[in-house]
Amino acid sequence: MTTIKIALRNLGRHRIRTSLLALAILFSFAFITIFNAFLGSIVLNIGQNASNLLAGHIFIEGRERIEVEENGESRKYFYIKEPALIEKQIEESGIQYQFMTRRSTIETCTLIFEGNTVNQGIWGADWEKESYFIDRIPIQEGAFNLTDEKQGLIISKAIAEKLKVSVGDLVVAKFKTYTGQFNAADFKIAAITSDTGLIGSSLAYADLAYVNELLNLRPDQYMTLGLYFENMNRDFKRLDGIADQLYDELGKKVSLFDRNAAKNEDNPIRAMINQMKSDDWVGTRYVLS
Repeated sequence: MTTIKIALRNLGRHRIRTSLLALAILFSFAFITIFNAFLGSIVLNIGQNASNLLAGHIFIEGRERIEVEENGESRKYFYIKEPALIEKQIEESGIQYQFMTRRSTIETCTLIFEGNTVNQGIWGADWEKESYFIDRIPIQEGAFNLTDEKQGLIISKAIAEKLKVSVGDLVVAKFKTYTGQFNAADFKIAAITSDTGLIGSSLAYADLAYVNELLNLRPDQYMTLGLYFENMNRDFKRLDGIADQLYDELGKKVSLFDRNAAKNEDNPIRAMINQMKSDDWVGTRYVLS
């Protein structure tokens, strides 16, 4: 008790200093609390934006490896060869998703307009079936009319400024088909989006059927299938469980790269890439990520 009385008496003698110390402690706690809440909201917002822009939480991609008899080498193609089978297995799995998305991508494309050039990836999507994501693309100029304009292309403001194009201009695109052949095509600028960060500004959108035609894919084929789940951006454990369930279901009908082997590595992405680069498989395999 004597010690407590002495402490209280000392605090009373230095009221200003004690008050300042108490305020400093309260301010520190308040700052930490607000900062953690702010950081959490940023992480959630980034996750939501990434899921919206990439159109999914779980993705399935196809890989085909064909031996070439003439020189003993192999060729690898990236596309989903059996889309109907993959979609059927997803439905039979009983997994409840909010949206299924289909994408074909011109990954390395050079856009040309009046001597100006820029490298740009182009994502093709079936926008009639994916109207949910149309509302999440921030159109700044023009209109989202890719369902009506076969050659329509939506680019970011940053790309538009580099090319010095406006809505309605025709640009030439040079790229390779999915088998590696050189190709070229015209696109018409349908709209320009506001820049929403590194991911958003690097994406351009077009019609899936037109992109497939340019890549020499069948109309019903595509390169990536995505599953989008509601309220799933921070529930990683639940999302991983759904991915495991889907992996087991798909494995009943198609060949998959070993997802568990990738999990056990320090760098799962590198482990998956090493599997795809290996020469101990032929035919079609799928990647679930």
